[in-house]
Amino acid sequence: MQFPSLPDQAQTIVPTLNPTLLSPQALALLAAIIVVLVGVVVALFRPRPFPPASRRLLGPLAAHQAQVTVYLRSLFTTTGEYFSRAPENLRDPAADPTVHKWTNIPDVHSASDVRAWLSVQRLLTASNPSVAVALDPGGSLRQSWGEHAVAIGPHYKALQILDSCEPRLVAYRNPSAFRCLVTQRVYESRPDSDFGVIYKGRHPATHRHGWVIMGLSDASTEATAGFLLQQARRLEQLMGRRCFAAIVAVSPAGRRPARLSSLQPPPAWWRRLLYRRVHQELLGELRGKG
Repeated sequence: MQFPSLPDQAQTIVPTLNPTLLSPQALALLAAIIVVLVGVVVALFRPRPFPPASRRLLGPLAAHQAQVTVYLRSLFTTTGEYFSRAPENLRDPAADPTVHKWTNIPDVHSASDVRAWLSVQRLLTASNPSVAVALDPGGSLRQSWGEHAVAIGPHYKALQILDSCEPRLVAYRNPSAFRCLVTQRVYESRPDSDFGVIYKGRHPATHRHGWVIMGLSDASTEATAGFLLQQARRLEQLMGRRCFAAIVAVSPAGRRPARLSSLQPPPAWWRRLLYRRVHQELLGELRGKG
């Protein structure tokens, strides 16, 4: 049996592929485009490291093999004796707790100061893995300005940095208040409010940078360092390489997260425009709360 042929319009037309599309050059170009697109997708959706690098904010502290001296309060007793609670039999954790005495301990550090320094150290090493840190708890470098300095808590070096470095933006009013030297506003510790300061300045003679991370209490020192770790990227976007003083409001009981209460000097106009959302989140909400 012979079937009738289909009309010419109904016949299937098989497209032919241009041989130039299969040339090695075209295939190489297509492969390159695919690789670039995959790289962009991976870069957009890969997990971001925390904390992010903040080289502009840290300035010379982020330079290769920068040397930084860290100042922590050194606490001691005249007898060198300290006490702790632990099981009576240290080899038996289930035993009843008792008080143990430890002797011949020259000095100790506040746990809040140490945790604050750990936050700052995370920020430093994220931006500069080669940073060389020297700890000076006893104040042997009492009048030294030859190296960059980071003072944690109410160490006397923190007060020296606030008084000697430029620009002078904030002052400590013993025993429980900060005063902004630009607005003359006083931030005083009260039962329902506490404050900390993040200061970055430069010594006028040696041009070494001095940082202060200090609260009006041990808890606010720790919270202020945590705020710096969390908000370093935003502070960098608003301030760049400039010296600054940020006063942070801290909830004494930790019921609310730390928030920015003052930032001096104000960010440059073009940074406020370029990072408008960041500026509104950090400072716009502050103005809204009065």
